[in-house]
Amino acid sequence: NSLNSIASLAKVDANKTEEMALALSKFYRYHTDQGQKPIVQVVEELEMIETYLGIEKIRFGERLNYEIRVDEKAKEFEIPHFLLQPIVENSVKYGYNEEKDSIDILIDIKLGGNFLDIRVYDQGKPFVKDMTWGYGIKSVDQKLKLMFKEYVLAFFIAPEKVVQISCFFQPKIYK
Repeated sequence: NSLNSIASLAKVDANKTEEMALALSKFYRYHTDQGQKPIVQVVEELEMIETYLGIEKIRFGERLNYEIRVDEKAKEFEIPHFLLQPIVENSVKYGYNEEKDSIDILIDIKLGGNFLDIRVYDQGKPFVKDMTWGYGIKSVDQKLKLMFKEYVLAFFIAPEKVVQISCFFQPKIYK
């Protein structure tokens, strides 16, 4: 999608084309540089998510709005590499609100007690009751299974549409 957007932008806006190409380069660099490192800190993952959302912001313009809230103490917590990207990508893809003509995403990450709580909200259509997981969500589940003894991966539609991940200590894999 990003490459198609770059091709379309090249015909009408050279500055946005350059901005998007550089952001995409940074995004892929993160993916390949971290490829040998299966575990990253939340702050590193969020840096990649901001790059990804920056690419999508160029694509969708003012219709895409996002906010990232993260507790300071959660920033250094370790999670599997590319854990959040499929969830955020789904929020971009399925989070469009027709009434508002916008995609509004909130990423909220807190560390409390013996768990890390990650929530990704959007205002798109509710999840369907018998939702089947695609490749992205399946990979999130597999990564959580490998790293954590106990975790929750849940999809809620009330009171708000949200994907929640709660990772309980102690991780199975250590540095």
